[in-house]
Amino acid sequence: SKNEPNNLSIKGHGFFGSTNRHEVLPFEFIFTKDTKYKADIKNILSQFRLSFDELDTYCESNEWLCEINRFCLQWTPNQMKQMSEDKQVFLIEEQLNLLRGWIDKTRTFELTYSTTNSPYIIQMDCSVISQGLCNKVERIYTDFGKYLYRYACSNAQILINKFQTALEVFDQRPSAIEEFAKYASYLAPHKTELSSNQQTIEYFTSLFDMIFMHFGHLRQENENELIDKLMTDTWKLFRKKLSDAADFVAQQTLIIKQRLHDTFEKFLNQAELLYSQSTSGIFLDSTQDPMEMVKQLKKNCIDFMGLEKQLRQYAEWQALLAANSLSPTNEDQVENEDIYNVGQWSIEIDLRKDIWKYVEITSSSIKEWKNTLINKFNIRRAQEKLECWMKIAEDFKEKISEDDPIVLHWIKILQNFEQNIELLKKLLSDAMTAEQWKLLFRANGHEYDPQHNYRIQDLIDLNILQIENQDVFIQIHKQATREQKLKDKLMNMQTWLSELHYRMAKYKPPLKITTVRNRITSSYRQRLSRYRELRARTPTARKTPTEVIVTTESSIETIEEAYIMINSQEILRLIEDRLLLLYSNEPFHSNMDNRRDQFQQYYRLFDNVKEMTQLWFETQNRWIFLRSALV
Repeated sequence: SKNEPNNLSIKGHGFFGSTNRHEVLPFEFIFTKDTKYKADIKNILSQFRLSFDELDTYCESNEWLCEINRFCLQWTPNQMKQMSEDKQVFLIEEQLNLLRGWIDKTRTFELTYSTTNSPYIIQMDCSVISQGLCNKVERIYTDFGKYLYRYACSNAQILINKFQTALEVFDQRPSAIEEFAKYASYLAPHKTELSSNQQTIEYFTSLFDMIFMHFGHLRQENENELIDKLMTDTWKLFRKKLSDAADFVAQQTLIIKQRLHDTFEKFLNQAELLYSQSTSGIFLDSTQDPMEMVKQLKKNCIDFMGLEKQLRQYAEWQALLAANSLSPTNEDQVENEDIYNVGQWSIEIDLRKDIWKYVEITSSSIKEWKNTLINKFNIRRAQEKLECWMKIAEDFKEKISEDDPIVLHWIKILQNFEQNIELLKKLLSDAMTAEQWKLLFRANGHEYDPQHNYRIQDLIDLNILQIENQDVFIQIHKQATREQKLKDKLMNMQTWLSELHYRMAKYKPPLKITTVRNRITSSYRQRLSRYRELRARTPTARKTPTEVIVTTESSIETIEEAYIMINSQEILRLIEDRLLLLYSNEPFHSNMDNRRDQFQQYYRLFDNVKEMTQLWFETQNRWIFLRSALV
């Protein structure tokens, strides 16, 4: 045989033939085109479909496993905490029973499943249910049980400690007022919480029973610590002791309240007596020493604070007993009013102490100021302090009383020294010279010593700053003020005279105006002649006048430089103003010889300046006239 690219040829023994190459078909094509094979495949697929339908039915019948799986995936420790804090034993037990049932179902679940509806058997591995899912549920179940046990034990221990602490207090039988009041106040909340504690004990008792029912091994592991039994026994003992303590308080309350009332009245009377002493008698006498009054009132305040503290403590104990009493009386309301009155008494005593303290500070400050030399006394600072104290005094009038003798005495002290301050301010002004001081001292019958450094107290002792001599003082001060003003005016005049100057300017003679004919060029003359011819032909033509130009004629002789005064009128006007000022002030100072001579001196001086200025001005005008006429 010989293989050729396209054909196959066979030769030999007398045979000769040829054929084309076979067509290559894919296996899938042959597989699908074969009718017998297709029928077999269809039969097999139908059998398998029956098996898969059986598997679907099996899975649908066990769909509850999906719910368990979702629960395991969504479970968190917070759910355990939430369920335990809700204190619903039924819900917790229901959840545990559900988990227990799931564990039993998943643990006994078949490991494999085989189909039976078809000759073609399909086997499915189900071991993941009994091994994986069951382990998850068991882990949740165990963790939940351990958490519940720890939660129940910790809370039970807290309750046991609370009850044991209360039992130690309940065993006491106090007899003192303070201890009995605290004992009764400690007993009250326990009586109020009795029902809620009962519910809590019942909840944890049921919780322990349920835990031990589901997790019996926890009781076996903690046989030596039967905390649930200890909690129950402690609770029973607590209720018994609480009942005994309540009976004791009920028996002793009336006795203790009477003792408390008697003691309260005793301290209240002492406080009222101390209040009366601190707001009357010598403490309303303005002649008393302020420093001694402040010391005594400080002592009274300390004593009263001690009494007030005791009274408030007894009132608090009374309130505690009244809260535990089944039938509160009207005495409790009366004692509350007494406590309010005690608070008001304390405020009034403090105000009385403060007002005497301000009187002491004011008196010592004024005494110090009076001993200060007048040339070193700070008037502005003293006035600021007096204004501040006056405002405080007005506040005390509102807080205490408008006619309180100590407040009025304090205000009088401030007002008297304030008047002295006003007089002293005028006395220390620049207008008061040594002459005025002499007049002031002579008016009060004393001689003034310029070398002596006077204090404010010296001026008060010499009746210089007395309110009764205020008219004489004001009259002298007014005269001194006038003299000071005149002195200032005369000083200003002297300054003006020293600065008075005649202003001079260089003299410039007026310009002369002359007319000259224009020098006309030939070209201009030709244009002018043509223009005149044209104008001659016009009937309205008029003759053009000769042009005039202004020129400055230079002086034949050289003029010497000259200066003239230019402010003569201003000087004369100012002199008239000063003379008018002197005339208007002269009547107020005509009785003083030194001022009269000074006025006459200024009159003569101003007259001389005025006369000289006028003479200068007239001479200057004549010179200007002659200069312009002759040159």
